Amino acid sequence: MLRALAVLTYGGVALLLLLLGVLLGMDNSEDVSLTVLTWVSPPAPLFFWLCLFFLAGLLLGYAVAGVGTLRARLALRKLARSLPGDREPS
Repeated sequence: MLRALAVLTYGGVALLLLLLGVLLGMDNSEDVSLTVLTWVSPPAPLFFWLCLFFLAGLLLGYAVAGVGTLRARLALRKLARSLPGDREPS
């Protein structure tokens, strides 16, 4: 029961975000070009640039979180090996 409620909640939030994205795309369809120092990008809709940078931030966040998770797992494995217990004698 609780799992079904979670699925419905996440599904509803995803649907609302999709609707918000469509509305954002309709309102921000004007072509813009970005300028970084001397480089000028080709013109593209503002919604495209927003989605691109949102996706880049999402991937960067996952990468940073992944490094922290990997470090924590390695530390946990090291601590588990140092505990006396279920090791076979060598």
